[in-house]
Amino acid sequence: MELETGTLASGSKGNSIFIRKGRDCIICDQGLSVKEFLTRAKGVGIERVSAIIITHEHTDLIKGVEALSQSYNIPVFVHEKAFKSFMERVADRKRLKVRTFGDSPFYFRDFKITPFRIPHDTVYPVGFTVEDGREKTAVATDLGKVTEGVMENLKGCDSAVIETNHDIELLKSGVKYPEKLKERILSDFGHLSNESGAGLAAELIKQGTKAVMFAHLSEENNTEIHVRSAYGKIFEENKIKEDDAEIQIALQKKPCNFGRIYGKRQ
Repeated sequence: MELETGTLASGSKGNSIFIRKGRDCIICDQGLSVKEFLTRAKGVGIERVSAIIITHEHTDLIKGVEALSQSYNIPVFVHEKAFKSFMERVADRKRLKVRTFGDSPFYFRDFKITPFRIPHDTVYPVGFTVEDGREKTAVATDLGKVTEGVMENLKGCDSAVIETNHDIELLKSGVKYPEKLKERILSDFGHLSNESGAGLAAELIKQGTKAVMFAHLSEENNTEIHVRSAYGKIFEENKIKEDDAEIQIALQKKPCNFGRIYGKRQ
């Protein structure tokens, strides 16, 4: 794929997704320190960052945005309805180069970027599809359920990053999370379970999607084994064969993209 999609980090402690073509690279969310971001970006061959796009203003997605943007003069894109909430979390507002977008597709460099609403417990959370005229990729993480709007926007994607946040039984039986937090995660404005994310992936693969990356795994309530078990069962039920699509599971500690895992799994 010429339109390369991958993660620099994915999980409870910080998230950063990259979408690039040639030397142009868009970062979707930036929850890493500048030092860690640069180390991982160099490891996957990212030479420069053209823009940072924000899905929503939770800390694990934006805590590294301000420092990276200001250090390298990178524009930050945020939805106009989330702008105020995002800026309240910025220390030096005058130095940050922020651009807003609405609900309509917009263009940046050679990319067509289409935002779409996702159900999550922030002011105005969005997912994205990104196209270059030939290929289409999507980011759909941090959402409590798969709505008709989400499904409609993901149709026709060549690749997609999809949330599989938790194993339901691990979450329910865990002792570290209070009941209110468990209820939030399981709600329609929380996070997708392994089964929900795998079900979405199955529908996309049946429609022609050729690569899926499962992402945003909870450190406390999920494992790669649980994700593989969930999608294995659902793919079998949907008669999806192993060679129908490439499947990857994004990692917290290592970058990952389709066709390659950078470094050893830990």
